[in-house]
Amino acid sequence: MNTETKTNNEAKLMELANEIVNSLKKTKEGGRVRSGDTDPAEMFHGYAGAAIRNWGSWELPNDAEEDEDDYDWKDLADYSHKNLAEYLAAFQKDHPELKIDYDVGEKEYVYIKVGPK
Repeated sequence: MNTETKTNNEAKLMELANEIVNSLKKTKEGGRVRSGDTDPAEMFHGYAGAAIRNWGSWELPNDAEEDEDDYDWKDLADYSHKNLAEYLAAFQKDHPELKIDYDVGEKEYVYIKVGPK
């Protein structure tokens, strides 16, 4: 694959990752794109990654102290996981040649990954 083709493919992956994150902001569960980022997608080992913060409902894990107000590692609620998986499945159906996945992280971030199968 030549450099131009690789660059075009990466641009398409990043565009789709951005599209997913921006559309997630408009869902009933809402959220916001990382502060200060106007184009949140970046390439990581062949995958485009984009993040959205505060999307869905988050809960303190069972091992968290009850009086800990600023706990960085909340868990995405089960029903939010389900809603997100269903939402991404629609994008996956439209792009069967790609793998669309997500992960969650500290500070209530959802990370969207888009890459080749």
